[in-house]
Amino acid sequence: MSDERRANGKWILAIMAAVFVWGTFLAVGAGLFGIDPKQGRVTFAPNILRGAIVMGCVLAFLGFWSAALWSRNRRSSAGDPPVDR
Repeated sequence: MSDERRANGKWILAIMAAVFVWGTFLAVGAGLFGIDPKQGRVTFAPNILRGAIVMGCVLAFLGFWSAALWSRNRRSSAGDPPVDR
């Protein structure tokens, strides 16, 4: 693996970690707070399902991204030419 490719991999991992932290922050906020239907304002209303939906979407996004990177790395290490469109 070249030094440039290794540096790119570190950047991608850092970005993925940042997306995970950001998504966790959003999931906690969505799970702890909600709209009060009577007042129409944000209030403390814990609901684990809202947080789980947000975290599930973040994890699905990171999973698809990881699978795409894995597929690209596997294809490039096999000697196949890169696909440019």
